[in-house]
Amino acid sequence: MPAFGLILMSYRIIGVVVFPVVLAGGSAALAWRLQDWLYGRQLAERVAGRETRPVDSGSRDVASPRRMLNELSPSPTQAIAD
Repeated sequence: MPAFGLILMSYRIIGVVVFPVVLAGGSAALAWRLQDWLYGRQLAERVAGRETRPVDSGSRDVASPRRMLNELSPSPTQAIAD
């Protein structure tokens, strides 16, 4: 008799349901962290690129790095107050 046959049927059903849910949740969490890392790197590159740009005396309004972060933040709750 295989070892899988020694497991009670109720535990097998729970295992068959729980394993894919845990696998999907882990995959979603990993994708979320990867997306967060990529977005953070992209945001840092944008801010660094805008800070090093020379300012013309004829330009109308030069955005502060804090305001740029507010414009680029993903949600209003994560915005930085001026």
